Order: sequence, then structure tokens, then C-alpha cells
Amino acid sequence: MTTTAPQMTGQTGHMYGLDLLRFALAFAVMVYHFGYYGPETVGSTPIETSMGPKAFVGLHAVSIFFVVSGFVITLSLSKRDWKDFLWARTRRLMPALIICATITSAIVVAFEPDVPGGLGTLWLKSVSFLPMIFGGESLDDSYWSIAFEMRFYVIVALMMIAGMTRHLDVLLLVLSLAGSVLAIGFGLVGFASAILFPYAPLFALGVLLATRQRDGPTSRWAIMFLLHATLALAMLYLFGQLGRGTAGLTKSALVLISAVGLILMASKVKVPSKWYGATAVLGAVSYPLYLIHQRTGYVLVNSLFESGMAVDWILPTAMVTMAALAYVVAVYLEKPLSGFLNRGHQFIKTPANAGSSGEVGFRPIIDQDLCQQSR
Repeated sequence: MTTTAPQMTGQTGHMYGLDLLRFALAFAVMVYHFGYYGPETVGSTPIETSMGPKAFVGLHAVSIFFVVSGFVITLSLSKRDWKDFLWARTRRLMPALIICATITSAIVVAFEPDVPGGLGTLWLKSVSFLPMIFGGESLDDSYWSIAFEMRFYVIVALMMIAGMTRHLDVLLLVLSLAGSVLAIGFGLVGFASAILFPYAPLFALGVLLATRQRDGPTSRWAIMFLLHATLALAMLYLFGQLGRGTAGLTKSALVLISAVGLILMASKVKVPSKWYGATAVLGAVSYPLYLIHQRTGYVLVNSLFESGMAVDWILPTAMVTMAALAYVVAVYLEKPLSGFLNRGHQFIKTPANAGSSGEVGFRPIIDQDLCQQSR
């Protein structure tokens, strides 16, 4: 049985539709934080707007991000061994994380009236992968999802070592069930989150969508997809803050259908070649935008409010400013830091040849690698 291949362009198979989706999801998260979560939930901003119910839609953009991650990581697995995979993920996540955490720390010191104790420790924890994997407090509340991404990467790497990546969906099913027992049955939420609870089914749906693109649908695939979709629906209903009863179940189903539909559509969309560069930039901007918008954005919103700016202009101004700052990080700051990390890695990997060829393995941050497309 044949299946429609994803829309890939360029020599390395870049899916430009996913760049557009990732930027839209990051922007939706920002809209949720500025328009609903900040003013109505935690009181981090003084702006009360009519955006509230509409902005709430962005709550589950991160859930869709997890499905995207499972999708693109699975498509990229054949390109690397486990060590190269982990390095690629480190090199993708670390530069923006270091830059954005540093900017956020500077903003906190300069503008927040009560600088929290141990700010340096929070910064170090936020840019160091091992502490983040185990959870706990971080510099910015948005970083919580990065910890789940890292746990997923570790699980993938272990499956690569075992030579069992084609059974990743089975392992995620086991982890979903085990996490549910630990969290719901015994109240061990911390242990359960270490094995991706309650988000394992979302990663698994991405894995299965990629498997279908690669191998076509099979009876095994259909069974696994149905199982993970059922678990994902249950997790969204129980923990997704979408309400109870028929209305809550309907909203949970809509989130799930949207995640699957958007990824299938984004993987097939045809972007005109003249827009390749702009689309790739949007994809590159999505990650730093996600990292930097929340705490720094709240400070900006408060500052604009105190300056006397018209209320209707405060949130749009803050959103545009955060997007512009993320653009600067992605295009001008990540690139040299990523190149520096890559040269250091190449030097450690091949010390005898490190100085023999001038530029050692430099690749720009906006490249054409499928693995780069995940967060």
C-alpha cells in the first residue's frame, strides 16, 4: 500500500510547512500567556482584556508541539547514531536556552522589584540539561515543557542503543500505562512525570504519524494509533483544564483532532520556493519566542502599563516586541554560539584533525535538517 510522502524541498528534505506550524504554535502560547494566563490566573500582568476566552485556545499549543516533536524526531532517526542524535538535540536546544535565560535574568535584575534569591542557581539549572530533566523550579515557567522534550530524547536514545526504535510506540504505550498507575493509583506524580506522564501518548501519536508517512498504514499501526489516541484523549480530558462532561470531552477531542490534522496538513503543504528563506526564519524564531516571551513579556507589559500607554495597544506592542527579540536571538545570536559549540564538539571528537581544515563543521542555525525542525 502506498502513502503520500510529506512535502519536502531542498537537498536535505526540509518541511517548510512545519516551520509555519511551529511559529503559529509558539505565537498561540504567547497569546495565551498574555491574554489569559497572566492577567486572569496568576496576576502577573494588570491588563484585563476581552481576549480571555479566545486566548485560552493557546493553552494546548504545547500539546501539539509534543506531537510535532514525536513526528519529526522519528523521521530523522535514520540519519544518526544515538551519540550524534543527542548531540544534535543538545546543539539545537542549548544556544537559545543560554541566550534567552541570560536575557531573562538580566530583565529580572533590572526591572523586577524583588529579585529572587538564588537567581544564579536558577539560571545555571535552566541552561543545564540534567537538572531540567528532573524538573523543579526554573527561571521561566515556560521551560517546563523543555524538560519533557529532554526526557523524550533520552528515551529515544536508549531505544537507539537497543536497536529498537521501530518499537518506540510500544515503549511509549507501556510508559503511558505505568505513568497513569503511578500518578493516579499511588499519587507519585514526580516519578510518573519522569516517564513522560501525562504526555507520552502525544509524543507517541507523532511517532505513529511519522511511521505512517514512512511505511504506510498497517493493521498494527491502526491498533497502536487507536490505543494512543484513546490514552491521549483521556489525558487531555483529565488534566487538560477543558472542563468535564460532554463539553470537556468534546474540547479534548477537538484538541486531539487539531494536533493530528495540523501536522498532516503542515507536512504536505507546498511553500513556494521564493518563501523558503522567510519560512525557515519563522521556524527558527519559534523556539526562542517560546523561551523568552513569558517572564520577560510580563515585565514589558507592566512597564508599558505604568508608562500610560493605551490599554488596547499594550498587548499587541508586547507581542511584536517579543517576536522581534526572538528574531534577533535566532538570526544573530544563536548562529555564532551554535557554531562555537559545534567546533568544540568536533575538536573533542577528532582532536588530531581539529586544526587542519580551518572551519570545523560549522553549520548555521537555520539549516535544512529535519531534526532541527523539532523545537
